[in-house]
Amino acid sequence: MSWVKLGKILGVIAALIVVFIVSIGNSPLRAPVIALVALGILVAGGNWLNDWLGIRRRSPQFEDAPPTSTVVDDATEETEGGA
Repeated sequence: MSWVKLGKILGVIAALIVVFIVSIGNSPLRAPVIALVALGILVAGGNWLNDWLGIRRRSPQFEDAPPTSTVVDDATEETEGGA
């Protein structure tokens, strides 16, 4: 068994234990736990949908832009008349 698979299994078990403990009583952690579970379901569903539709993630492509100077050189602008 690979370490990644073991980590996923232990993570799911820990999440189920937390959800079970929070669902038993009236805990102030109920709303955040439910929100995290719903977010996890949405992310997993989106990943499954992308895979099912055959949409693959593209690697980012960065183009080398010409260097631009962000330094403002106000000291060279002299006023006329020697103020």
